[in-house]
Amino acid sequence: MIKLLIVDDEKIIRETLSKHILWESLGVRVIGTAQDGLEAYDIIMDEYPDIVITDIKMPGLSGLELLQRIKRLHPEVEFIVLSGYGEFEFAREAMQFGVRHYLLKPFKEALIIQTVKEVIEELSQKRISRYPQQSSPLKHLDSTMMLNVLNQGVAQDTSGKKTDFQSIYAPYQKFLDFENTPYELCYLYFVDESAMKRAVEFIHDFRRKHTPGLSFHILYVHQTLLFFFLSYQVEYSGLDACMEKISLPAQTISSQYKRIHYENLQKLLDDVILKVKRYEIIYYDNDGTLITICNYRSITKEAEHLTEILYQENILAAKKALDELLILLSQITDTVFFCQLASSVLMYSASRCLFFSALNATELLIKLRTLTSTRDMLQIIVPKLHEIFDKYHKSETKKGSISVRIDEYVQNNLSDCNLSLKWIAENHLYMNIDYVSKRFMKETGERFSDYLTRLRIQKAKELLLSEDMGSDRIMSVAERVGCGNNPKYFSQLFRKATGMTPSAYIKFISGGKNDDNRNIESKDKPGSL
Repeated sequence: MIKLLIVDDEKIIRETLSKHILWESLGVRVIGTAQDGLEAYDIIMDEYPDIVITDIKMPGLSGLELLQRIKRLHPEVEFIVLSGYGEFEFAREAMQFGVRHYLLKPFKEALIIQTVKEVIEELSQKRISRYPQQSSPLKHLDSTMMLNVLNQGVAQDTSGKKTDFQSIYAPYQKFLDFENTPYELCYLYFVDESAMKRAVEFIHDFRRKHTPGLSFHILYVHQTLLFFFLSYQVEYSGLDACMEKISLPAQTISSQYKRIHYENLQKLLDDVILKVKRYEIIYYDNDGTLITICNYRSITKEAEHLTEILYQENILAAKKALDELLILLSQITDTVFFCQLASSVLMYSASRCLFFSALNATELLIKLRTLTSTRDMLQIIVPKLHEIFDKYHKSETKKGSISVRIDEYVQNNLSDCNLSLKWIAENHLYMNIDYVSKRFMKETGERFSDYLTRLRIQKAKELLLSEDMGSDRIMSVAERVGCGNNPKYFSQLFRKATGMTPSAYIKFISGGKNDDNRNIESKDKPGSL
């Protein structure tokens, strides 16, 4: 669903907008409300809404200042700006940052709904731009993980018990969003195997023309071709019309097309895996190359079981599991199946090891797929598994956490005014932002925005009292703690966290220790430096 944040210093407006509109009927979820720009900024940095409805004039950080900061960090966030009569100059400035929706107070509920619908449509058109063309190995990362999930799902024995693929999805939740992002699943029925290649090419032609940066996951099984992808717009009449007219000269019977919308990836995969796992041979398209998913259930399950034991604390059991896993791999002669098992082992390792990422695993798999014999593959995979195993069990990094890696990065890049958890997750950890955000909260007990503010204020206090900062101390400190060349914002942030302006803090520590905070604050006007 589309995530919405409402920001206004008037309580009645916040409550009216959040409670009196049936947002769920629009496919929208209100993630929160904020009474000023500073509070809204923290929520945005923690929750990453798709749309922000904000008043333009508020105490502290105004809606315009909030807009400027967020658009620099996350240009994909769409804003709807609210204002009172006579504030057109603010609106004109907001439009310079790409804001196209400006509503005058008081406004009618119907106008808000219509405006949100328009923004959702714009978001849908822009969503595809969030997934730009990527070169090797990132280009193959989504396909590799999806192939692993499907392969393990097909191998799982679901007879005689309630179907539950959670254990399969769990290692990949670091990298894929299974819960919050909608997907589309399309079926082409009555496709002969002789026409399969043409059908796949037809789908790729459509993808290259209309959604060149988006991954299409294509499967073929028993005269049925199905493909799924992340939902990128509200309606798909163009796709539906194109697929209904598909021409397959290699067969006489016409294919039939159907599309189903899923609210998240987990529900889609639950259905897809159950449908395809009944067959021995399933084909998966990997960027134009058809890969066979071999339904060798017992071998696959044994490899998964041994891989899990590799990372247990019992070193003797783990070492025995490694030996047995390498013996199992050495007995496989089919290169396609070997790559499937190797992919499963390496991706699981990436989910457990901080030093071995999904990107590392993908790079190795790309290399394996260039080889033509399992013997050559073993010469690469065996030493790598020994290296990962030894490093995991001998290094303290196995006891580390995602929050440790984030803290290390933040400490080294605190002066970066564009620092955000989303950027760290996607460009440093190569993980899903929702997963990273939840793990950080669980491991540290605080939101990332609170943590980042605490570090910046702590560093600012140290720098403010330093003799080396020069006469333009506050400007220099603002830059050093990631507030850029914006001392006003730095002052607001500092005052909110400490109850003092930076200049008042300097006086209090260096010469005004006998004054109480109220006296100090009274000497400085709000927003003063």
